[in-house]
Amino acid sequence: MGSQSMSVLDKIKVVEWHPRPRQRKPVADQEEKRRTKFVTFLEEQKVLAQGGTLKKKSKKPPRHAFYEANGEWLFEPRYGTKLVTIKDGKALCVAGKTLDDVVKLIDTLVAATKAKELDKALAEAAERKAVGK
Repeated sequence: MGSQSMSVLDKIKVVEWHPRPRQRKPVADQEEKRRTKFVTFLEEQKVLAQGGTLKKKSKKPPRHAFYEANGEWLFEPRYGTKLVTIKDGKALCVAGKTLDDVVKLIDTLVAATKAKELDKALAEAAERKAVGK
């Protein structure tokens, strides 16, 4: 007869592979997610500044984003591992002389975040590579 027998694989239709397009969430959803994540970080730091403890599943102790240097309390606002630029291209905030000043600063940052004043800075932090990597 002259016809060659079909292999099992010949029965399968194959096409060239193309990566699936990523389904990105609308920008508004991403901004709200970033705000929520940053406010959660700030609220955790506020609890720590007030001497409280966090109930986390992680075995590592929580990292404090505030510390004392030269008699003043400083605060490093972070989005994940990345510093968030607050004003004039700078991220490190001088809180004041006491931990109460740190709490007041955190409250101010929460208010600014909720007022959408930090959306651009959070978006930049979300896109940057981690500090020190």
